[in-house]
This record gives sequence, C-alpha cells and structure tokens, in this order.
Amino acid sequence: MKNVFILILSMLALFGAGVYFLSASMSDSLEDFELSDATGNAVLDSSVQESPQNVQSFSQPKTTPKTTKVISKSNVSTISTTPASSSGSSSSSSGGSSGGSSGSSSSSSSSQDTSSNINVNTTSNIQLNETTTLDNNTITFSDSENSTSSSETPIVFDLDPVENGQDAVLNISIAPKGSSAKGVPVLLYHGIVKENPESSQITLENFREQMSALHEEGFTTVTIEDLSEYVKGEKDIPDKSILITFDDGKKESYVNADPVLREYGFNAVMFLISKYSTRGRTSAAFSYMNSSIIKEMLSSGRWEIEAHAKDSHTYSIIDGDGKTGPFLTSKLWNANKSRIEYNGEYRSRINNELINAKADLENNFSVRINSFAYPYGQYGQKITNYPEAKSVIDDLSHENYDHVFYQTFSGEGYSYNFPNTNKFMMKRITVLPEWKARDVLNAIASGREKTLPYNDRFKRNNGWFAISGDMSLKNSELILANPDPSQKGAAFLDGTLFWKDYFYTVKVHYYDGETLTLMTRMKDKANYVSCDYSDDKVRVFEVNKGSFALSNSTLIDGFDVDAEHTYTARVWNNKIFCMVDDKPVLNAVIKNSNLFSGGIGLKTAASNTSSTKMMATEVLVEDRR
Repeated sequence: MKNVFILILSMLALFGAGVYFLSASMSDSLEDFELSDATGNAVLDSSVQESPQNVQSFSQPKTTPKTTKVISKSNVSTISTTPASSSGSSSSSSGGSSGGSSGSSSSSSSSQDTSSNINVNTTSNIQLNETTTLDNNTITFSDSENSTSSSETPIVFDLDPVENGQDAVLNISIAPKGSSAKGVPVLLYHGIVKENPESSQITLENFREQMSALHEEGFTTVTIEDLSEYVKGEKDIPDKSILITFDDGKKESYVNADPVLREYGFNAVMFLISKYSTRGRTSAAFSYMNSSIIKEMLSSGRWEIEAHAKDSHTYSIIDGDGKTGPFLTSKLWNANKSRIEYNGEYRSRINNELINAKADLENNFSVRINSFAYPYGQYGQKITNYPEAKSVIDDLSHENYDHVFYQTFSGEGYSYNFPNTNKFMMKRITVLPEWKARDVLNAIASGREKTLPYNDRFKRNNGWFAISGDMSLKNSELILANPDPSQKGAAFLDGTLFWKDYFYTVKVHYYDGETLTLMTRMKDKANYVSCDYSDDKVRVFEVNKGSFALSNSTLIDGFDVDAEHTYTARVWNNKIFCMVDDKPVLNAVIKNSNLFSGGIGLKTAASNTSSTKMMATEVLVEDRR
C-alpha cells in the first residue's frame, strides 16, 4: 500500500511538472493580443457603443514597462504592466538603421516621463486562434521573446561615401546577382538638349551622367514586350531592369540621346504625336522627327515607337468664356452651337483619337502599336470638366491598346510596376530638369521593395511621399502638416506594397491636431486599414475605394493624442491590433480580402477650421511571426 501511495505521489509530481512546462512553452510563443467574449466567438458591434462600462485599465510606470498580455474568456480582460529590470528591457530593432545611423532603437520603450493611468473600454473582441487553448480561462504571454530575426537581408538605406563634394545616394545594390526583378521602374524624359534647357528638358551632360550611373549600378534596359510579359506574370526579368521612355517625338531627344544609349548598351521607347511625326513639324521652340528620321531610329535596333497622341497633346476651349482644358479629358466647347459637347459626342471624339493615333503610326512605319501614353499624364483622374471622363477613357483605351502609360504624381501610388497587379496601366517616374544622376538613383532606390525589419530614423528620405498637405524631413524627423485646413496631412512609404503581416510602430515626438492615423495594408490612398487615435478614443477604419467603414472603436479615459507617444498597428492575417505606448487597446477583423497585404502610411487630421502638425522621430516595422 505504501508503494502505491508513493507511486501516486510521483505521478502527481510528474503531472505538475508537465503543466508547468506546457504553460512555460505557451508563454514563450508570441500569439495575438486577442480578446474574446465568454463563448470564444467574435463580437463585432457595428453600433460601436462607446460607454464607460466594462472598463479595462492599466498603469504606465516611469520605468520601461515589460508588458504582459492576458487573454481571458471573460468579456473584461486585464492588461497589466510591471517595471522591467535592466536585464529584461523591451526588445529592440534587429533591422538595419536608416541613413547609416548606428545602433537600433527600442520599439517598445515609452517616451513618457510621468506616470499615467489609461482606462480602456473595448466594445468588441475577437475569437482566439483555433490552435490556442485556455487553462482556467486565462492564458498569459510575455514580451521576452519579441526580438525578431529574419532570413532575409533587410534593406538598409545607408549613404554611400561623399566624394569630391558630391551628395550621397541611397544604396540600391541590394538583391544578389542573378535575382529576378520584384518590380520594374519606368523613366520618362521629355527632351534632351545640349544647353539652355527649357520647361521639362534636361541637358545632354545630365543625361549622360544619369545613364553612366545606371550602367555603373548594374541596370539593364528592357523592351515594351518584356515589360508586358512581366506584368502579366508570363516572364521573369533580371533584377535592376528598367524601361527608358521619351515623350513627344522631339528631334533633339533622339539626336542627343541615341549616342549615349549606344555607348551604354541601352534601348528606349519613343512615344510619338502622330500628326507631327508623320511629317515633321517645326515650331519656334523645337522640331519633331519626320518619317525618315523615325525610320532611321527604328533601324538602329535601340528604339521602339508607341503612340502618345494625334490631336490630344493640347489644351482646348471648354466653355463660352474661353477657358481651356486637356483635349483628352475635357468636354470641348462647340462655338457654332454655343454649347458643350454631349456625352455621345465626347465618347466618339476620344475613340477616334485613340484609333487614329495608333493607325497613323502602324500605317506609316509598318510596326504594331500596343501602348498609348496619356498626354500630360491625364486620364480623367485630375483635370476634367466631365466626371465620367475617366471611365470613358479607360473603356476605350482597353479596346484599342494592350497598355497605357502615365506619370505617378507625388503621393498617387507606388512608383514601380509589378507582376499580376495592374496589367494595363504602367507607371512612369518623370525625370525632372534639375535632377542629377544621384537624384535618378535615389528615385529608383526609393521604390525598390523594402524588406523587414525596416527601421527609419529620417536621416534622409527613403521613399516617403506626400499624399496631401505638406511633408518634409528635417533634423532627423518626418514632419507632416496641413496648413490648409481643407486638406489632411498624409504620406506613404514607397516600396512597401507587398508587406503582409507586421508590427508598424511610429514614435511621435510632437503632435498638434485631433486625429493621428497609422495606415496599414495600403494599396493606395483610397484602400487601406487604419488605427485612428484621438483624445479619449481609438478607432479602426477599413477604407475601400475611398469609402470609410468603421470596424471597431474604444474609449481611452485620460488619453491625450497631443502628448508624446509611441503608436503601433499590428496586422496579422485578417486582423488588426492598435496599441499605444506598447499596450494593446483595440482590435478588429479585416473583412476585405484585398487588404490582406499592403504598405504603410501616416495621416493627420483636424476640423475644417484647424491646421495640424506631426513630428515623428522613428518608424520601425517588424515581422514577429
């Protein structure tokens, strides 16, 4: 009997040890900060009851906190913090530093100097992951394992050494030799002149330096057909592939650029205005190539031609007062009938323009024309007196061409062209007259895919573009402002389109406004998921084609958005989690499957009578799966 008793005690001891190690094992895995109701089912209250009931609370000590996430089956979960010892400090970035700065910053240290209490009233919770089990209705996860590692080399925008007084350029030698392109940039030039450039022209000296820099960096050019097959997912092309394009068919562009292209083994595409290029028009400012020059150009094997316009490369009268607008995107004024075009008349004119621009070139040069470059980069998205112009132009362009090309104006979207995203509309980077070789390289580097972890301390601009309002980088800070109260201050980071699951942390040094927004899973400025922070409130919005849907909301008693804070938005699978100073305060389900991947952005907002300003000192994005 005594032996049986001893055996039972031994079994109980082993069982207790097993429970202990199981608990330890579970606490060593970083799971979701998910909160569920008593049944474990998702509760998404679309009415968003922001009442002071079922308040969660946690305190923020002066010392750097070590946060413990507690997940409970009860409707009210507690998120507690305890001071961390020096050996148990919060995790720091394992990614490369931006701008060559040394060291890495902690993503979870609070910048607040005073203790504060924040009460959280969450109105909806999300069910636990199906692989998670509950022990006594509670599971606790610690932050001790939050440091991240990655098998991929992070993109580090270090500065090349400054030599001979030249400005440094971003490091774009990232992918291993022989890698396939993850995206392709297209450069646009409007004119190459030997001296005295006007308007959008650049000097031959600048062009030569730019081509030399591209060649030295290992870039090779592709053809229209290469790009077409690439974006359709039918063909891989080498990393550092680029397409060089010229608009208008100006004689000076060909005569000056061709010897440089020949020297570096590059090819290019000339988008022609057919009514000029079939006969060679000369104006006071410049001349266009005639048919014989174009045939000579094609015979070199370095050049392709595509369509840019027949009559549409001009502004035309659009009302009785003589106001003008782009030919392609505007309804024109009929002076004989003293009225604007009817819908059918507009559609017929645009269809004829697209057909004739193509037919002129095909008939004169015996080549197949597959692409059309929109004059002025306009296709009804901006300058128009007819709201349906964009839809009409898109429909008719699809009927007549395989691809259309347009300029990516600042903040309008990612600058590269990718496989299986938009197979029809090709983006172009306009090379500005003042750009030197380093500016071209920086524009290309900014759009290259950024890998995780990504750490940016704003030593220089690594690809941030203003969407609206004013954006600047000064004194190692990203500054967003909207001096015009009718606008919001907003920016996004190029090269992040294919990010999927990540922690996105922003350290905000100064904020003057009503709402600060962390945009995640950004496809463009009209499609993303966000954590919106304002006084006493945090909300999650899902934005689809510019339409805002409130997914969830919570009250945070005593929270002041104008104070210095660290904000984090975590996206994982179909969920988003919002955090303030490393404390999870809200979560929601992402319903739109198109928003299961995408990049990052920032936005500030206030009432229509107030301006805003935000100053951020660091952005850290990590993959902690």
